[in-house]
Amino acid sequence: MIWFWILTGILALSAADEYIGPGRWLIISVEKCPEDEIYPINFEIAKKKVNRTHDGFHGSMVLNQALDDEFGINIDICKYVDGGCKQIQVLQDDCLCCFARKYAKDNLERGLTLAGIDPPDCPIKQGSYEIKDFVIDYDELPNNSIYGRFMARVELVGKALNKPDTEVLGCIILNSEFNKCEDDEDE
Repeated sequence: MIWFWILTGILALSAADEYIGPGRWLIISVEKCPEDEIYPINFEIAKKKVNRTHDGFHGSMVLNQALDDEFGINIDICKYVDGGCKQIQVLQDDCLCCFARKYAKDNLERGLTLAGIDPPDCPIKQGSYEIKDFVIDYDELPNNSIYGRFMARVELVGKALNKPDTEVLGCIILNSEFNKCEDDEDE
C-alpha cells in the first residue's frame, strides 16, 4: 500500500509540471465592468501592442477625492476551464497603495510619473489624470504560476473590505494568460 502512495505522489508531482511552473504573463484585454456607470470612479483603458513581448496602455481617470491609504482593493480571479471560468483565488488588501507597492512597485512609479504625479506615489490628489504610452514590465510580475487563461475582476473599494456595506468605487476586468516560456525567452 505504501508503494501505491509513493507512486501516486511521484505521478502527481510529474504531472504538476504540465500545470504549474515558470512562465510569462500576458495581458489580453482590459475592460470596463458591465455596471461601470454606477461607480463614482471610472477608468478608460486601451491596450496597444508595442511588439511581440511588450504591451502599451493608454488610460484616464477622474478622482473626485484623493486616493490614499483609506482605499482598498479586491481582486476576484477565475481560471477558464471546460465549463466556464472557475474562481481560484480572491486577493484583498485594505490598502490599495500598499498592495501596488508590494506587487508592482516599478510599474506603479512609472505609471504615476507618466500621469504627472510627483512624487510618483500615494496619496494621489483629486483631479483628472491621463497616461499615454505606458509599457508594462511583465518581468516585474511573478514568473511562477498556474498555466492558463484568467479573468480578474479588480475593484477599488472603501476600507472595510469584509463588511456587507463595503462600497465599490471603481471596477475593471482584466483578462490575462500565463504561458510556459518559449525556448528563446529562457535565455
